[in-house]
Amino acid sequence: DLIKELNIELVIAEKEADPLIARIARDEGCCAVISHDSDFMIYNTEGLISFKYISNEYTGSVRIFKPKKLAENLNLSVLYLPLLASLVGNDYVPAKEYCHSKLHYLDRNFHQKGYKTIVSIVARYINGKEKRFKDSPMNHIENICAELC
Repeated sequence: DLIKELNIELVIAEKEADPLIARIARDEGCCAVISHDSDFMIYNTEGLISFKYISNEYTGSVRIFKPKKLAENLNLSVLYLPLLASLVGNDYVPAKEYCHSKLHYLDRNFHQKGYKTIVSIVARYINGKEKRFKDSPMNHIENICAELC
């Protein structure tokens, strides 16, 4: 068996593997997780290498997407990336139309915007709320969810 021969630890997830993979990556100090799944951007990993950007002709370099850099570019704490993903929609949580209708007041043409623009609008909203609250991030998240959803 090649796995035993190469002394590779085999871990089997009983349910969804993403949280387990992210925890192992953090515990082992991995620089990135290689996946098709962008959810690793919200699991507090160091980075994501998307299979989408790896060609069959490996050139010796890959692009690593960094959650900290994404949060920085959106002017958010990384703690708010899961909230952002939940509000704009992801592969687990579809975008909630009722949340989007409440965000419509931020931009009259909200529903006609592209996904990247919607992410920016929602990130600015979260950032504005974050600065108004002085307590814990969990309270910010609860307040934002109560207000929008």
